[in-house]
Amino acid sequence: MAVKMEVAPSDLDSWTLEAAPSIPSSALVNPLAMLRALCRQESSYGANPVPRHEAIWCPNEHDKQWRDMHKVATARHRDWGCLACCSYGVMQPFYHTLVDHGILLDPTPLLDQRIAFDKAVALLIKKILKQRPQSIFGIGDMWNSGSCNDLIHPTNYMNSLEHHYNEELKRL
Repeated sequence: MAVKMEVAPSDLDSWTLEAAPSIPSSALVNPLAMLRALCRQESSYGANPVPRHEAIWCPNEHDKQWRDMHKVATARHRDWGCLACCSYGVMQPFYHTLVDHGILLDPTPLLDQRIAFDKAVALLIKKILKQRPQSIFGIGDMWNSGSCNDLIHPTNYMNSLEHHYNEELKRL
């Protein structure tokens, strides 16, 4: 079975337009521009949405001590192999994060680009409601590092996302 990875920009335009109204207003950003900026940041707007193996979360890359400390990741890997160590689709949500937020258990549906997008939007909504980021920087921090309310701030990612966001605002 062949799986189509690339997403046409026109499809992504439709998906983001459909999803934007569901984004909570607590994020003081334009939801459509934010979604499109995240897609541009994570997959070059659908041109490269392939599953990305996150080796740091792969038990195969670590010793027994790591596996003992990360029992959940090890168990998921035992169930799903390296599918459990990937981020997926145009927004690249990480499998473990989706599971931890109760969005799905089986990673195989994430090979479908539309499903991966819908699950990413569901995750984004949950994170916005919980963390309440107040800017595109907060969104970028939250999406890339897991939280906008900690001391980890991936500034290169955040700056790049802001650039894409400003470009998307011009397109609207």
